[in-house]
Amino acid sequence: MDALRKSPDPTPNPNREGILCWAPHVVYHQGTYHMYYFSVLSSKWNMEYATSTDLINWKDRTSELTLKVVGNHEGLLYENGNIVETRDPMVIKYGNNWIMYTTAMWLDNGVRRGAVAVYESPDLKNWTFKGYALRNLEGAPIAAYSTCESPFVTYKDGKFILSVTITVSDIAT
Repeated sequence: MDALRKSPDPTPNPNREGILCWAPHVVYHQGTYHMYYFSVLSSKWNMEYATSTDLINWKDRTSELTLKVVGNHEGLLYENGNIVETRDPMVIKYGNNWIMYTTAMWLDNGVRRGAVAVYESPDLKNWTFKGYALRNLEGAPIAAYSTCESPFVTYKDGKFILSVTITVSDIAT
């Protein structure tokens, strides 16, 4: 623990005052750690991306990150081809590609509902929306942010196993 207390500030971009960051997920690939995390700056939701070779010194690479929508996906909240309201990233390697799961929102006949979105990438930077692993439908509890929080996925015996935190109000339970 002393090493952690004495280490330099690992924040990828310490010049961004007022930023709130949480839900980091780190994967290791070919000598580099890739960290994805969620931030809020001036009420704007952001998916952030940073890399490191030593887990202490991080380089902000958010400008290189893309979460794109190709085609029309019913209810998906996006602007100019970019996903909006996606957070709590979790990344796994599958075959030659990477799969990212995030907490997301979708519109069901004008009602915002929680979901777990799925993206795919060949290079850990360029992500394409593939669909939903889970969508809350009518009758599901509606929370202010999402009812499916912090997805975690395991791949075992040819099956993906999804775990989520279910929020039934503005307070996680």
